[in-house]
Amino acid sequence: MRYAKIPGAVQYKVGDDGTVWSIKSGHWRKLKPVLTGGIKGGDPNRRRPAVNLVCDDGHNRQRKIHQLVAFLHLGDKPPGASVLHKDDDKRNNVVTNLYYGDSHQNAHDRGDNRLSPLARDDVRAIRESPLSNVELARQYGVCRTTIWKIRAGHTWSKLA
Repeated sequence: MRYAKIPGAVQYKVGDDGTVWSIKSGHWRKLKPVLTGGIKGGDPNRRRPAVNLVCDDGHNRQRKIHQLVAFLHLGDKPPGASVLHKDDDKRNNVVTNLYYGDSHQNAHDRGDNRLSPLARDDVRAIRESPLSNVELARQYGVCRTTIWKIRAGHTWSKLA
């Protein structure tokens, strides 16, 4: 097991197993993650584990665990890249499950792992629907940004 301290928040360390530890109380204590993102009350598997940190400057900041693990154990993120999960399980933040990739790789992985919540027919129906983005997001179990990106042609643009 390897641990690395968080720059700017040295009272915390992150393990390559995806755990985050605090020494604020005088001894190392494993932090319990909170879930962020996704739709509140929606599928918890679509939310990302994060931790709340008190940084060296005294400010409170919330950081996603997969980003901390990648930065501290994989190195700096290349420009334009995101931290991706090989198995697409947002709760599996072990360093061997993480890698840096672009949005095309992420979309390809989601298709390979059959995690895309929308089928082609769903996308066509979304484009033609008079409902609002919020209503469609609830109906399909995705976030409203996903609906907006489909309607704006930012995603699924190759689908006629």
